[in-house]
Amino acid sequence: MKSTTLVLSLFAALAAALTATLTNDELAAKIPPCAQGCLENGYNAFGCSLTDYPCQCDNQHDIFDIAMPCIDVTCTTQKEFELMAAATTWLCGAVAQQQNPEWTGPGMADNLPPILLSP
Repeated sequence: MKSTTLVLSLFAALAAALTATLTNDELAAKIPPCAQGCLENGYNAFGCSLTDYPCQCDNQHDIFDIAMPCIDVTCTTQKEFELMAAATTWLCGAVAQQQNPEWTGPGMADNLPPILLSP
């Protein structure tokens, strides 16, 4: 009986974690430190501030063209690249939904991949 209760508790905790919601600032904070300075160089090239997420997302491909040579040197693990990709993808998805008043589906920030749920 105890093991059943433990398993059910773990499933409930996992379900709660999988439906966690993060703000744009919290999603941006998930970008690993190894990539932050590199991305800031790209933001600056397009006049985007650190919290101007619509500007960053509107220019994301060009920003990454500028930032990737730096990121390739400063980020050294697969997990750092995966975390950066997930954080920036989900952040820009959330921004796109926030800018679309017609959106009726679930929010991007409500359906996060597991890599964004870890501290």
